Amino acid sequence: TGPKRQRSSSTDNMALGCTWGGAVLKVAAALSLLACAAGDLAPYPMPQRYVVPSSSPTASLQLAPAVSIKTQPPTQPGSILEVMVARFEQLLAEKAQPSSSSGCPAASRITTVNINIASESEELGIGTNESYRVRVSLGAGSAPPSVTISAATVYGARHGLETFAQLVEADPNDTTLTAVCGKGGWIFTAPLEVEDAPQHGYRGLMIDTSRHFVPLSFVEHIVQGMGALKLNVLHWHITDSSSFPVRGDTFPHLADKGAYAPAATYNASALRAFVRLAKSHGVRTVVEFDMPGHGSWWKGEPAYNLSSCSDVFDPTNPAVYAFLRSFLGEMAEIFEDGMLAVGGDEVGFDPRCSWPGCRTCGFHCYDRDPKVAAWMAARHINSSTLTDYFWQQMTATVFPSLNKTIQYWAANTPNGASNCGAWPSPDPASFPKGTVANVYQSLDTAIPLLNQGRPIVTSIASSDWYLDYNPTFDDVYKVRPCQQLECDKHPGWRDLFLGGEVCMWGESVSSSNFDISVWEGAAAVAERLWTNPNTTSSVDALKRYQAQSCHYGLAGIPTVYRQVGHNPAAAILPLDTLCPATWLR
Repeated sequence: TGPKRQRSSSTDNMALGCTWGGAVLKVAAALSLLACAAGDLAPYPMPQRYVVPSSSPTASLQLAPAVSIKTQPPTQPGSILEVMVARFEQLLAEKAQPSSSSGCPAASRITTVNINIASESEELGIGTNESYRVRVSLGAGSAPPSVTISAATVYGARHGLETFAQLVEADPNDTTLTAVCGKGGWIFTAPLEVEDAPQHGYRGLMIDTSRHFVPLSFVEHIVQGMGALKLNVLHWHITDSSSFPVRGDTFPHLADKGAYAPAATYNASALRAFVRLAKSHGVRTVVEFDMPGHGSWWKGEPAYNLSSCSDVFDPTNPAVYAFLRSFLGEMAEIFEDGMLAVGGDEVGFDPRCSWPGCRTCGFHCYDRDPKVAAWMAARHINSSTLTDYFWQQMTATVFPSLNKTIQYWAANTPNGASNCGAWPSPDPASFPKGTVANVYQSLDTAIPLLNQGRPIVTSIASSDWYLDYNPTFDDVYKVRPCQQLECDKHPGWRDLFLGGEVCMWGESVSSSNFDISVWEGAAAVAERLWTNPNTTSSVDALKRYQAQSCHYGLAGIPTVYRQVGHNPAAAILPLDTLCPATWLR
């Protein structure tokens, strides 16, 4: 059954039953941090069910220096599954170091991880089954232990591998066991079993690369970190009034004239490759081209924009829709995900307005453009409804050819409700059926949308999910949107609530400070949307997140510090004093 770890605790064989998110966890008390969601070996986000049988003898297992991952069906050349397998084989090899086979019994060595997958489909969307089961069993006699992962899809298999890898740790102590076998690659309590699936299908991080350009290699780093946290949607706000970094094949001049510099662009072939790379981390790429405002289209195509506000499309110009049908058609092919974000927020108050009454009493960009003002007067409409006309035209002439679910920013003030008020929101009825509203100001915005049967995701700036507001881990974690909306009291609301995202707008963040600004909040929302524990307290969650610091270091997520022990007064030490050098990049 493998060697026993030498521990000083007298509670090694005790078992605890803990309730977490409605599931009962059977955990060994020897893993004192794991008990009730506070363990060194506890995966993050916490799985829905994690069991160490209390009636079975337990043993410590160690990874062989090279672990083979075998899938059924076998991997196909060039498949996403093949990329996933190679990546985790490398990760497990790194976590196995430093180790030694000299004098260490074969019965304690994990040499193979077997994965059974029901579907090889590479489709990734809101309805993808991401569930998985991990089972670690002790070897019988001289036979080695076994690790089996079962999943419905390749993406569930990826999450299972992520969880298994998180269970592997290095022992910083000089024990009899590690003196013989080495300090790396240990699972200290087996057998064990994990059954898991996300609570919500949309678990996102929004990034903004218009205000500060971020190299594509760094965006690749971002999706690697997202995969480690089981976040599955990169909402990429890729253009804004500041710059236009997307260099497509059909309209390359948009980037030639709109990017900060020739090097500050993303070309079509690189973006296609990125989208596939992101999927290998279990991450969808939902790109956003904000319109009709917040645009830098005018730098390459000035004829399509207002004379009064250059960053706003002219909804009265039929050529705008022909242009967008062609441009978005190419982007829909490059960004293959089934969802496309189109903005819709903060349209049209003249930026030259500097006094309060100007912004609240009709000094709109549409009114300030003489041609547009005359067009509206001839049709007896006003500026508060012209944005809805834009979306009605998009729905009739552009969206049908894209075959995408549309997402837009939903604000508190419905468009057309009043000529006064800040940043009115588009009328949801102007969009195609099934359009997803991203509720970004307050949860109150969601109520009329849900009452109308419209699907939503939440980013809720007023509730600390805007990371540029510098919320703490606790600020982000305590938000429980569906519970706060009382979804279960309203038939259908839970199905309409797709999930949510944290947002990092780019005014004050670039690749130089992104990591230190984002990952703690992203980690908090990751567990909230994956597990959704029945608590608003983040104390245990933060301990578990910090306890995975060495693992996240391999994924490039700098959690920076790890708390040693569980006494609040315990020392805080930098990672390089706690993690094997091979675990830190």
